[in-house]
Amino acid sequence: MKLSLIIPIYKSEMNIAHAYEEVQRILFARSDFDTELIFVNDGSPDRSLELIKEIEKNDSRVKYISFSRNFGMHSAILAGMESATGDCVSSISCDLQDPLEMMLDMIEKWKEGYKVILANRIERVDPFFTKLFAGLYYKLLRKNGLANMPDGGFDYYLIDKQVKDDLVSMREKNSDIHGQIIWLGYQPYIFKYKRQKRDAGKSSWTFRKKFKLFVDSFVSFSYAPIQLVTIMGFILSFAGALFAVKVLVDRLLNHISVEGWASLMIMILLVGGIQLLTLGIIGEYLWRNVDESRKRPNYVIDEKRGFEE
Repeated sequence: MKLSLIIPIYKSEMNIAHAYEEVQRILFARSDFDTELIFVNDGSPDRSLELIKEIEKNDSRVKYISFSRNFGMHSAILAGMESATGDCVSSISCDLQDPLEMMLDMIEKWKEGYKVILANRIERVDPFFTKLFAGLYYKLLRKNGLANMPDGGFDYYLIDKQVKDDLVSMREKNSDIHGQIIWLGYQPYIFKYKRQKRDAGKSSWTFRKKFKLFVDSFVSFSYAPIQLVTIMGFILSFAGALFAVKVLVDRLLNHISVEGWASLMIMILLVGGIQLLTLGIIGEYLWRNVDESRKRPNYVIDEKRGFEE
């Protein structure tokens, strides 16, 4: 059998050498299966590509793809999958916060017939608010979009070639490849583990990228945001009708004159804000339709080495 291991690279120059050494120690050293290591340089502005080239030059098991610019982790993993030649495929972050040793157990489960093997984080060594918002994100996603998503989510997995081909054929933009794996519906085997603290370098997983993932996940796999628009519209309409009846009763029966510019401005601002929010939600769905209709590629490859023609 042959394993294809994909490592997306963005601002990871401090972790590349260590990641390669660990792959050598844990995977390349095995004689019962072959491993190809695919680095995907996602337009990294540092020396990452230079370091990858040095490794590829001295080891035929190492291959790399380099993008013309930064296209995002989803596109980087997809590009690696499209060029992977293994019977099973995995992806892991370069900082190795996820235990590479677990890959051996995942391969054994794959041999037993499982096509999707997930490494589920039951605990993570991260700041309090990071863990809080991550937990909230996965709970909302499980409730409103992907009911089979493991509680706590996953970044580390092993999938069969058949599943890999399904993912490549989808070619979705503005989506999440982990959500797509769950959406495909294959029965997974789930390992539990504690995610370790990052040893070197600084994470490039910024708040902006996290927020985009949040929006992409719910727009791609759930219609809950559109339902929220409908519910808010119904609540406001009902509340407005009740308030209108109250004002009319006070004026005709109780002879109370209706005054209060402050309350009127509050209502205008409240309703106006909700209207803008609903327009933004609808706009997110419309923009993704426009982006898909353009048929632009998910990524542009500037350089590719180590693969057979």
